[in-house]
Amino acid sequence: MNWPPKLSWTSKFYLKGFCHYVAINYGIYNNLYWVNLVSVLDSRIRFIVDFEDLKESTHWACGWVDLKPEEFIGLNQDQNYILAQLSEGNQACLHLSEDSGLLIPYKNIELRQW
Repeated sequence: MNWPPKLSWTSKFYLKGFCHYVAINYGIYNNLYWVNLVSVLDSRIRFIVDFEDLKESTHWACGWVDLKPEEFIGLNQDQNYILAQLSEGNQACLHLSEDSGLLIPYKNIELRQW
């Protein structure tokens, strides 16, 4: 999977009851590639995830995938860590990247893939 990240993601586990997310921003800090994810249905559910974790197909699916109940996985230590971050208020900001296609008025011609 190439950088920058695609816009739409499906978590294979529920985070605060949601599994569909949009990547609204991304960046690199100290050689760590990070992505801001926000729930499609509730913008209060937002967090920063390591791009390497997004590429892990056992946790995430690229795009908005309609998963069957049996396709969801149980929580493991990694997901519990993300849930702890969510409950502690360690949330991603809501600043949109220029190539998100979510800015109005829109000026950038090149959009990231959904």
